[in-house]
Amino acid sequence: MATFNASLYRAEAGALRSDIVAGDPQAAAVARVLVEVDPDIVLINEIDPDAADVFAEAIPGRPYPHRFVPPSNTGVPTGLDLDRDGASDLPGDARGYGRYRGQYGMAVLSRHPIRETRCFGDLPWASLPWARLPDDPSTPAPADYYSAPARAVLPLSSKNHCDVLVDAPLGPLHLLISHPTPPAFDGPEDRNGHRNRDEILFWVHHIDSMPPAARFVVLGDLNADPVDGDAISGIAALLSHPRLIDPQPRSAGGVVAASSQAKANATHRGDPALDTADFDDEVVGNLRVDYALPSRTLAVRDAGVHWNENEGASADTPSDHHLVWVDVVAR
Repeated sequence: MATFNASLYRAEAGALRSDIVAGDPQAAAVARVLVEVDPDIVLINEIDPDAADVFAEAIPGRPYPHRFVPPSNTGVPTGLDLDRDGASDLPGDARGYGRYRGQYGMAVLSRHPIRETRCFGDLPWASLPWARLPDDPSTPAPADYYSAPARAVLPLSSKNHCDVLVDAPLGPLHLLISHPTPPAFDGPEDRNGHRNRDEILFWVHHIDSMPPAARFVVLGDLNADPVDGDAISGIAALLSHPRLIDPQPRSAGGVVAASSQAKANATHRGDPALDTADFDDEVVGNLRVDYALPSRTLAVRDAGVHWNENEGASADTPSDHHLVWVDVVAR
């Protein structure tokens, strides 16, 4: 299984589909990565929903006949000024940041049948008893950054949270897929940091509700590094969950990139071999944000990050993220 934030989105709806049909080189490069790693199941983050099928059909080699493209909250208008910039119809005012419906969406491609899907993208963030809503630091009231009308319409999921049940050779397998908002691009209220935390914590609570014998894997770009970056406690809670295995996939390319780029990377405390994303060298640096985390009812045979040493910090890669994979068998 694998997760790959492929950065397959465009500035306008429908443009990615047209590009792929016309032989888009970025999409072809993403397909080459999938052919090289050859996962049986892959979650693609950041792909426009209307382009998922044409992309899957364009991947050479063994096909992915089973697909699931969940709806995304990105670009769905709320009619409210969620980011307090004086407008109510811009990307930051949508249920999830996006210029159009479905921008930065998700797709599961599978060689095994998808039996059932359950999605939780409509859950109001404020309805969750463990939610930590952002606070306006200029007022004495707690957790009041969002107005009552905003709290009524703003979902937890910036894209979606879905439990996808696959008929895998090892038995029924739950894919817990999501793509939380990055904990950045906000102000002192840290609204995106709080949302990122709670989007990740959703899986902690969902896993607690699953039967003890369930086999599952958490897949996605969680936009949170456990050591470096701006994320808060959500990712630490997930990685330490007693029902999960963190296989700590590694690459040689992450080490080469961190060393050659230096700058922000020189201040990082995390192991660069675990990095999965190559971000801005001046401010952010490279981080571990993409995850494939199996349950302890599975046994890990191997895991890795597709970041070849000869790529290093190459700008020729199709995305600023690298594919993360894990190979599992039933216990």
